[in-house]
Amino acid sequence: MVTLCATLFACKKSETLTKDEGLLQADPAMRTFTSTATGTVRAPLYWNPYEYNIIHDDYIPENEWQANIDWMNQNLKSYGYNMICIDGWGDDSKYNADGYRTTHSKFWSHDYAYWSNYLQQRGMRLGMYNNPLWVNKAAADAGVKVKGTTIPLSSLINTSENSTWFNWVQINNPGAEQYVKGYIQYYADMGIRYLRVDFLSWYETGQDQNLGRVGPSRPKADYEKALRWMKEACDANGIFLSLVMPNLKNEGELENQYGNMIRINDDAGLDAGWGRFNNLNRGQRSLDVWSQYDNAFDGYTYWSKLSGRNKLILDGDFIRLNTFSNDNERKSVISLNLIAGGPVSVSDQYNSIGNNLWLYQNTELLALNQDGFVGKPLTNDPTNSASQIWTGQMSNGDWIVGLFNREGSAQTRSINFQTQLGFSGSASVRDLWQHSDLGSMTSYSASVPAHGCLILRIVSGGGSSNPGSSLVNGNYRITNRNSGKVLDVSQQSLTNGALIHQWESVGTNSQKWKLTNIGNGTYTLTNLNSSKNLDVYQQSTADNIAIHQWDAGTGNSQKWEIASVAGGYYKIINVNSGKGLDVYGASTANGGQVKQFTYTGGNNQQWTMTLVP
Repeated sequence: MVTLCATLFACKKSETLTKDEGLLQADPAMRTFTSTATGTVRAPLYWNPYEYNIIHDDYIPENEWQANIDWMNQNLKSYGYNMICIDGWGDDSKYNADGYRTTHSKFWSHDYAYWSNYLQQRGMRLGMYNNPLWVNKAAADAGVKVKGTTIPLSSLINTSENSTWFNWVQINNPGAEQYVKGYIQYYADMGIRYLRVDFLSWYETGQDQNLGRVGPSRPKADYEKALRWMKEACDANGIFLSLVMPNLKNEGELENQYGNMIRINDDAGLDAGWGRFNNLNRGQRSLDVWSQYDNAFDGYTYWSKLSGRNKLILDGDFIRLNTFSNDNERKSVISLNLIAGGPVSVSDQYNSIGNNLWLYQNTELLALNQDGFVGKPLTNDPTNSASQIWTGQMSNGDWIVGLFNREGSAQTRSINFQTQLGFSGSASVRDLWQHSDLGSMTSYSASVPAHGCLILRIVSGGGSSNPGSSLVNGNYRITNRNSGKVLDVSQQSLTNGALIHQWESVGTNSQKWKLTNIGNGTYTLTNLNSSKNLDVYQQSTADNIAIHQWDAGTGNSQKWEIASVAGGYYKIINVNSGKGLDVYGASTANGGQVKQFTYTGGNNQQWTMTLVP
């Protein structure tokens, strides 16, 4: 197999899924892609080295890979970005006894198994880019046998096929099924739970709109068989199956049946930015070929007819915020991916992100992903301006409305709550980028700047649209804004009176808290490890009193008001004392004591709430 090069992004002109029970039940690790609150399979939040690959037209060196992992661990893991997925441009010169590729590059010191373990130790997962229909020619020539058989790997290849770049499995030859499923099992055994399968259009039809003929056209039955084998192996191991470069023939008939996620646009490309996100061949569809719509906005809009809770997830490809011209454009790309239920696939790097990191850290918008939310445009016709208005409901009934402007000048966008959302009377409205309540109203209209958006959370009946009053029940990691460390039970104790402190996030149950809404805007926080509640020592109402854990009771010292503050953070106020959850002395060290103190708005009194498995 040759090195995957920049041609990857230039390979084209410049029925309903129910919940997949196999995906959810086969392996507890699959909860990485499942909403704790709703049980909905949701899109991943992750980092990919695509930006490095496309700029350098080469593999990513291992030291750069390491640096980006450390950057993600420090800056985005606590916000739910819990996967690092390799991409192409490497080489397959290293393979195991079964002919399966072991590492990204011959120049790497470590293999995939090492990095999978490395990431798991840090509370993240390795995602894999590969196609199990690819056969390593060097392994075949070396006499490798299909795993568990005496069938030569070479018998799976048709050397007269004249395919560009790849040696494809001959799907009807003996040993083909064992090889394909064995490849996926190989990844599963090293703890991988995400598989990104590329170049599916080349396998199906052997045609590329730029390069022309790249291989033979195969019968529909063969393509379906290949997808079915992948799905069966992925389901058996709790692996999320992402299908890339699919032709989506017959309105995505086969991909909808066998994939968890599909790409719906051309590659982000070397230039990336607003042009490829919004403008590239805007409104033009190429029927039944990759990619039917070239830009992400068109793709998300048209294919929204297939998406929904526990349905097919749409993938708008990688995001490079540093290639967009301004924050309006950057907000739009993140907002559309989240409101459409798609992934946020970070490809900015530690040394290219600039001042844009905060855009990936909007907890009020990331709550959509945590909830398993999937919105829809008012029409799936990308040429109709109504497609720039998206709506949908959170699991608790709150409405999310996205007002987008794809045009080059300011445009008025409006939403009528009765005629377009289906409820009468006033509703409270909150701006999720400004983190501000806009008041109570029956409709909303605003001028949206060029390339910009407004994302609103709307609560009917006049209730609060502040997400602090509508956090869904579930398990949370609670992270201090000042220190970046998480709320933790000292020494993972199971006893009453054990003190609460802060510690770097390591993913243990002592750092996870079950949030339960008990009414009147108040909650209990129960430690997953000990099953004891967050409590104030001796029900004190004084400043600088320790927070500990205790058996669940009915006292107000175990009840907490959680309210949103500026920037997507929360204050956590004890109902009994009226004082805030506080890291003593604004410590940033592991073991810093957590106490209660009069709320002053300091960063050591502000917290993020991130849903976790």
